[in-house]
Amino acid sequence: DGDNRSPLWSPDGKRVLFSRRTTGSTTGLFIKPADNSGPEKSVLSHPHLRNASAWLRDGTILFTAGGPTGQDIFSYSLSGGGAPKPFVDARWNEADIAVSPDGKLAALTSSETGSLDIWIRDFPVAQGKWQVSSSGGQAARWSPDGRYVYFWKTLSLSGDSLFRARVDRTPGVVVRAPEFVLSMGISGSPWNWDLHPDGKRFIAAIADLAPPPPAGAGGTAGAPASRYLVVQNWFTELKALSAKAKK
Repeated sequence: DGDNRSPLWSPDGKRVLFSRRTTGSTTGLFIKPADNSGPEKSVLSHPHLRNASAWLRDGTILFTAGGPTGQDIFSYSLSGGGAPKPFVDARWNEADIAVSPDGKLAALTSSETGSLDIWIRDFPVAQGKWQVSSSGGQAARWSPDGRYVYFWKTLSLSGDSLFRARVDRTPGVVVRAPEFVLSMGISGSPWNWDLHPDGKRFIAAIADLAPPPPAGAGGTAGAPASRYLVVQNWFTELKALSAKAKK
């Protein structure tokens, strides 16, 4: 219940972590069983917390929050407790971290060069750094095999493009030039997406815009109208369609 957002699966898929505004500028992180078998549990409250973007197998939570010098990425141990620690204590903004499948590298969004771009840092200690995108890049995701970093780049108000950059590891980290994958309108909200574990497809939440209403139909001619779709019994319908496909 309430104004909850930014859900994140636990590594074993049995729990869900989410954020909720509690009081004033403070936002809390909560965990609840995915099957709704128990109550939610408060994990952490932090001023100016935006969202958690990674839940690692060792119980470490990585989240973005405002700090003295801007927006930073913090780590917090669910088992060890203690105070959250900044991953990179920099003068510029950093957000939306994604850790590679082997846990040795992290891709994140950074404004170090003046624009929001994708960078790779060593993990868990941010020593080396390698720039992935230039002139724009957000919402990085690793391919399941750790060979590529995918990211979105907004080229216009109505057009967004998905790119990927190959990351070689031997003998050292080398980031190849990004290559174009596809164009798709995501309405400037690239964070609501993820790669499927098979590495062959992805899912994204995009705005559904209805055709502009005609003049005299209760709207301004030429102005796009937002449309909301509510789908009930979605899993039941999905199972029925899957059964038909198998036949």
